[in-house]
Amino acid sequence: MPEMITPPYLKKNDTVGIVSPAGQIKKESIDNAINTLVRYGYNVVVSPGALSADGYFAGTDQQRAQHFFDMLQDDRVRAIFCARGGYGTARMLEHLDLSIIRKKPKWIIGFSDITAMHLKINNEYNVESIHGVMPSGFRSADEKDVSLNTLINVLEGNKISYHEPTHPLSIHGRAEAVVTGGNLSVILSLRGTRYDIETKNKILLIEEIDEYSYHLDRMMYNLYLGGKLSGLKGLIIGQLTEIKDTKTSFGKNGWEIIKHYAGRYDYPVIMNFPIGHDTINLPIILGRKTIIQVNRLETLVECT
Repeated sequence: MPEMITPPYLKKNDTVGIVSPAGQIKKESIDNAINTLVRYGYNVVVSPGALSADGYFAGTDQQRAQHFFDMLQDDRVRAIFCARGGYGTARMLEHLDLSIIRKKPKWIIGFSDITAMHLKINNEYNVESIHGVMPSGFRSADEKDVSLNTLINVLEGNKISYHEPTHPLSIHGRAEAVVTGGNLSVILSLRGTRYDIETKNKILLIEEIDEYSYHLDRMMYNLYLGGKLSGLKGLIIGQLTEIKDTKTSFGKNGWEIIKHYAGRYDYPVIMNFPIGHDTINLPIILGRKTIIQVNRLETLVECT
């Protein structure tokens, strides 16, 4: 595997950008994000198209791609926050030349629908990126925001070392490998395309929201049949938020569904790690070699 490029870490008074590669975002969310990032000591540049609207999206596919490219080219900007997810990131990728990110690497931050961007950046350009909270999820000024505080620490070069209680259905063990992944639905939507996920000898991270149990099973079965689970070094399952059952119960909860497939292999599996669509969404560096260790009492996730 080619050596991954680590973008420069941030310092106070650096400039960060906000751009909307997917769904529309409200002005109040952008204003709150600007104020929040300024309080952390950064200057903020907002893309001219951040508040655009074209149906569901923040502008046409071509417009969103151009706005993202402009932010990549802006030499003032050291990191780019994707304003929100929803849907639309994958649609703009065919219009977006990301090759500049190898010459001028900068941190790209987001999750959920932004998974499509991460896969392209990590796999095609070998540049690390951050799976983390977005401006649409920043809390108001008077609320403690563990997710954002931790993200800022990571952006400023502090080491990731998380210690969490072990979920009863986690599978014990230790692994060290590069992390890839993100939102399970997005990963599945890109299967069979040029952006298909590469999992061999990696640690796969997945999280999900608002799906039926049978659909979660269908997606995991696809990864199983496609060989995406067999070559893993480890598996991190983030939050499975608002997973719903059908009128006739599927008979297994989300964790049990995943263990049904992942339990066939001999690698550690972390269940319900605080990453995803929930109150706490801890950042993780995608493309970075990471240690995971699971025992009866404690789960460790540590970037090397």
